[in-house]
Amino acid sequence: MKPLKQCQRLILFLTLSAEKAAKSVSKQHKKGDFTQSPDKCI
Repeated sequence: MKPLKQCQRLILFLTLSAEKAAKSVSKQHKKGDFTQSPDKCI
């Protein structure tokens, strides 16, 4: 059961970090830091 718990913890950590990243991106987007559209960057 221990490996499963570690796996669940890892998934939880990943989801939390993903949420943090999404929030920071949306904050930057609101500020208007993204002057270029994603297609121009490629």
